[in-house]
Amino acid sequence: MKIGLVVNEDKKKALQVAEALIGKMKGRDLPVYISQEDAPGLQDKGNALSRRQLRKEADLILILGGDGTFLHTARFFAGSNIPILGFNLGRMGFLTEMEVEDLDLVLDNILEKKYRVEERSMIEGWVCRRGLEIARVLGLNDIVISKGAFARIIELDLYLQNIFISTFPGDGLIVASPTGSTAYSLSAGGPIIHPMVEALIVTPICPHSLHARPLVVRKEEKIEIKVRRADRRVMLTVDGQEGLRLVKDDVVKITAAEEKTLLVRFSEKDFYQILQKRLNYKGDRG
Repeated sequence: MKIGLVVNEDKKKALQVAEALIGKMKGRDLPVYISQEDAPGLQDKGNALSRRQLRKEADLILILGGDGTFLHTARFFAGSNIPILGFNLGRMGFLTEMEVEDLDLVLDNILEKKYRVEERSMIEGWVCRRGLEIARVLGLNDIVISKGAFARIIELDLYLQNIFISTFPGDGLIVASPTGSTAYSLSAGGPIIHPMVEALIVTPICPHSLHARPLVVRKEEKIEIKVRRADRRVMLTVDGQEGLRLVKDDVVKITAAEEKTLLVRFSEKDFYQILQKRLNYKGDRG
């Protein structure tokens, strides 16, 4: 098995853990290939490949960083059939399932093939301007249409299955996958959904309307959002990392994507256990 390693070199801890991980893999005779983009920060630069080469050569990708590093990697390897596994070096870490202290356990389980691969739905969007598609975007968490930092309220028309639902005045709209339900959508008051539920979530951002509520729809639904009234700084962002400026009358069409993100999962970890730990839920068990 060829293991690729993606590291957030801006995190000192990630580089330190990467060095330890490389040593542990070599001790187990596990071939490890390091992303060339990350190699400059590492002392051991052996077997460095570009990420495009990793996409062709690797059987499994390990990610050292926070959820941001994980999301970037997930988009890059989408549709490659290469499963990915993240170690939590950030704050919340809903996506990065394993902790640093689990390094030995993870490597032993990989060697013994004691893991399962879980498919996560992704979402895609097309930006249409004057009847022409000008861009396609792909995300694991969400696609967001929002106003700029100093912009006025924007108005967005929401259509589901070509049926007009409502005009949403406010700061914008979030369309999230089940995986993204614990990201920006959660902060905006959206529901938490188990990642294996086949649905999409539409969550208003600071709506200037008492009737505006999050919507949960089937993943097959065709979602269209039209920029009805906008300042000069309306943005479409994907997973909070990639952006595209929108103008009045632009239409964004969003649906579930054909591409999937494949996650390495160990039976000891469950979504609800991760949820309880990350959100620090507490209560009297009686």
